[in-house]
Amino acid sequence: MSGSDYLESTAGVKAGNGNKEWPQIMKLINGVLIEWKTKVLPGFLKKSSSSQLTYLSVKLEKALLKYDLLIKETKDLVDEDARQVAAPGQAAPSKKATEDAIKMAHIWEEHKAILIAILRSVKVKQAAPIWA
Repeated sequence: MSGSDYLESTAGVKAGNGNKEWPQIMKLINGVLIEWKTKVLPGFLKKSSSSQLTYLSVKLEKALLKYDLLIKETKDLVDEDARQVAAPGQAAPSKKATEDAIKMAHIWEEHKAILIAILRSVKVKQAAPIWA
């Protein structure tokens, strides 16, 4: 999957729900993104054209919106589960499932924060010719 494909879809993220290894996978992805942001992004920004920066900016903004929605949906489901009272004969919502959902929402928040930092760098580079 290319970086562009990754930014286009959160389907892979949603597909990981319920996988006990998914939080670790997302933490690894976040670590890789931080390293890329620190080590590779500065050189990429220096070599990129205005149209490439605009393209990346749009992709990042779309990805941020998708993650924002994913986080909100997850938190809404957790809130809904917390408000539900099991009727006689029904099982109560799983506390473990709720804890896992909260954990994933926090990891996605971290991911979103990293993408915001990358977007900020792209926007600063886009604005640099204006201020030069």
